[in-house]
Amino acid sequence: MAEELLLAELFTVYAGALTEKRREIATQHFVLDYSLGEIAENTGMTRQAVSDALKKTKQQLFALEQQLKLYEKTRAMRSACAVLSENHPAREILLSALED
Repeated sequence: MAEELLLAELFTVYAGALTEKRREIATQHFVLDYSLGEIAENTGMTRQAVSDALKKTKQQLFALEQQLKLYEKTRAMRSACAVLSENHPAREILLSALED
């Protein structure tokens, strides 16, 4: 379960780096929580093809994070914001960077 949550979060960070088809399948899986059968029916693919695409997508998401560390950096910035006081100037800089 923890891995699925991590993958869903990685997907939010790296969705733009995926092909349109992989993004469509991953959205149905990670965001809409559709089963492999439902995704297969929606996309006109076989259940096995959906499973293979998800496996490759997961590998790609982990590889992107390993190389770029965008998710890790975002989490660190959010943690820093949480400990800074409301009026601390660095807090606004971090929040602004997170919005971009």
